[in-house]
Amino acid sequence: MSKQIVKVVASKDFKFFHIDAGLDKTGLQRIATETSEEGIANHVLLPALEKLVFLHFPELKHEVAIEVHITWV
Repeated sequence: MSKQIVKVVASKDFKFFHIDAGLDKTGLQRIATETSEEGIANHVLLPALEKLVFLHFPELKHEVAIEVHITWV
C-alpha cells in the first residue's frame, strides 16, 4: 500500500478550505473547496457533536440513527 499526501489550505477565520488529494488512478485531480463559513463549521463540528451526543447518551447508538442539526445564532 502506498502513501498519499493530502494538502489542505484552510483560513483561520473559517472563510475557506481547499483540499488537494493528488491524482486518482485514472489521472483525474482530486480536489475540493469549501467557501461557506457555515459549511466549513458543519464539516468540523458535526463529527465532534455526534461523538458528544453518544458520550452523554450512549443508548442512542443502539436505539436510533441520529441526525444532528445545528442552529447558528
